[in-house]
Amino acid sequence: MRLRPHFLALILAALAAVSLPPPAAIAAGLDGLTPGTASAEIYGFNHLASLGARATIVYDYRLEGRMMEEPFTDEIVLDFTHAQADAKHAYDVEATLFAKGAAKQVGPIVASTFNPLLLVFFQRDVNQMSRGTGGSGHYFRNVIRHAMSVPGNYAEEAVSLEIGGKPVAARRVSFTPFADDSHKDQMQGFAAKTYTITVSDAVPGGLVALETETAAAPGAPGEGPMLHESYRFREVRP
Repeated sequence: MRLRPHFLALILAALAAVSLPPPAAIAAGLDGLTPGTASAEIYGFNHLASLGARATIVYDYRLEGRMMEEPFTDEIVLDFTHAQADAKHAYDVEATLFAKGAAKQVGPIVASTFNPLLLVFFQRDVNQMSRGTGGSGHYFRNVIRHAMSVPGNYAEEAVSLEIGGKPVAARRVSFTPFADDSHKDQMQGFAAKTYTITVSDAVPGGLVALETETAAAPGAPGEGPMLHESYRFREVRP
């Protein structure tokens, strides 16, 4: 894989900086969600209900766009184990980021209802934006949380997908948290970033795909978005 040197450094730094402060929705639980919000659509059901005492979920990771010379692909692996022998809904989760290459372990993360891939996804995204713009990761995180908690501040689409050779009903939730931000002119294009999260209670772990896409500036050379990042469900192993 060949990246523009500056952007490669940002990606590696963002990966190394993944930490575990949970997003507000994870901390609050189902009872803390406001109906009609992106948070409620994404976190409003038990992602882990169909998992057994032990499970491994694998997600395909892809990063591509005009900022990169070639796409970067790898995988994210989450290993779920019941935190206690008699626990029905509590797991210790070990996450292996970029398992095929420079693997980094994150965890254990305690998860009872929500898939901790969301935590990794949002934390990496905030780290990347902070290092790419020089802005505050705390500020970016709060803007995303606020956007997800405002009723009606998202688009939703019912979709039918094929996963493992079978049709699966899913919901695709999209929102653009920085579009009207007062600091958007300082975000080096990231204000145009759209977050799209596809969920389904028919998929182990509840998450079909997590994506961000940053549109290229009008008139910029090349084709396609400035940057597109995705995590897509591949398989679950017992």
